[in-house]
Amino acid sequence: MTVKRKVMVLGSVIVPLVLLAVWYLDSPIRYLLTPPDDLYDALCLKPADFRRTGTSYECEYVNKYSINHTIGINVERPPDITTDLGWKIKAKVEVSDGKAVLLSTEIDKPYYPFWGGKFSKGGFALVSYNTPDNLPIGKVLKCTITLVKGDASFEETYGRTSMYVAKASDK
Repeated sequence: MTVKRKVMVLGSVIVPLVLLAVWYLDSPIRYLLTPPDDLYDALCLKPADFRRTGTSYECEYVNKYSINHTIGINVERPPDITTDLGWKIKAKVEVSDGKAVLLSTEIDKPYYPFWGGKFSKGGFALVSYNTPDNLPIGKVLKCTITLVKGDASFEETYGRTSMYVAKASDK
């Protein structure tokens, strides 16, 4: 058998095996090629008032896929890309599984603002995490956002608000 023929035979065996592995394994490449219908749905979307200091908002959800996620604030009127955010909110974000706190962080500025999406006109990502590296897949989790310091003008500026957990943009 010639070298060219060996390479062709080997390639015709290896390429399909690699494609099958990508298809059946839980990988970001699989979601890029054939995303599930619910991939871009919010895992949690619950009304919240970010004006009042000391209030807490909770929602339960289950991570389904091995991808990047964000926890944040969904707004009715996202900021203009050229506008200074004038961020005044301080919040504590916790995720627990009912037995232990798995993720806890304090926020004094957003991780990043975003515009558009399947469930939103835009908002502010507060925390980013990966599954299964940072939080588990297939377990009921409870996310709590506690306002250490609210912003009295937040709703006036951005409209109605809610907390969310959803797929984040791919890195």
